[in-house]
This record gives sequence, structure tokens and C-alpha cells, in this order.
Amino acid sequence: MKIRIIAYNIALCLSTTTAAQAQDFDPYAGFGVGIFGLELKTPSVTQKNTVVGEYLKFGVHFNDMIAAELRIGGTGTGTSSYSAGTPITTAQGTFPSPVSFNYSMEASYFVSYLTRLRYEVAQDFHLYGLVGGTTIKVKGTFSVPGIKGTSGSLFQYRMRLK
Repeated sequence: MKIRIIAYNIALCLSTTTAAQAQDFDPYAGFGVGIFGLELKTPSVTQKNTVVGEYLKFGVHFNDMIAAELRIGGTGTGTSSYSAGTPITTAQGTFPSPVSFNYSMEASYFVSYLTRLRYEVAQDFHLYGLVGGTTIKVKGTFSVPGIKGTSGSLFQYRMRLK
């Protein structure tokens, strides 16, 4: 699925280059701050955190309607607390946690590769949408009183229409 999205974006960009050859490319760059949702689902625990993140964006307009954009960024940390007795699923089975614990998640980094489609509604007023994919590395850590460990990294791919 990920390869199809990338191939689609490349094909879309290449198909517009013939129309854009008569025009100059219009590169742009920027910085953004937003609200991101981090979600963990296991058979026994579901955790959702809303965190602040930031990103740099680089792009190029091929014409008035189509651009390619790359976003690179990261997020803050979201933490949830669990009480003793929370079911924990491992390779050995499911058992209740003997102590209360906290689990924190953060996106160490993300890279989004997007096609930006724009439509002019009126002079100086445009609607635009982003189609593409995102690769993200999520770091999770847990802590209990007096002990801190790392549970490893999770890789997640998500496609969103904005």
C-alpha cells in the first residue's frame, strides 16, 4: 500500500511536469505547529494522547493547482497512568500489573510526502487538500516508582486526507 501511494504521487507529479515546463517552478518553505494524536492499541490497553508537534515543510508548485510537499517534524510526549491490576499482555499471556505505572509516547520523528492540490475559489482565496503518506517512528517508555525502562520503538504508517 505504501509503495502504491508513493508511486501514485510520483506519477502525478511527473504527469504535471510537461504542463509546468513552460512555467517556472515556485519553491517554498515554512514552519508549522499543530496538534497531533498519538494512539496505542494492544489487546489489553488502549491509550490516546493529544500532543503539540512541530514540522518544517519544503515544497515546489508545479503550476497554480499542483505542488509536491515534504514535511519533517516531531511531537511532544503524551503520558497516561494505569493503576495496579491493569491487564498486561505479553508473549507468556495476560496478567494483572502488580503495581501502577505510567506509559509515555512521542513521535521521535515523522516524514510526510504529499501532493498538494489547490483550487481557486475567488481572487486571493484558495482551497487546498493534501494527499500522501507519512512514515513515523514512535518511542514508548514506561515507568514505575523507582524503575524506568524503554519498551522499544513502534513503526506506524498512516494515510490521511486533509
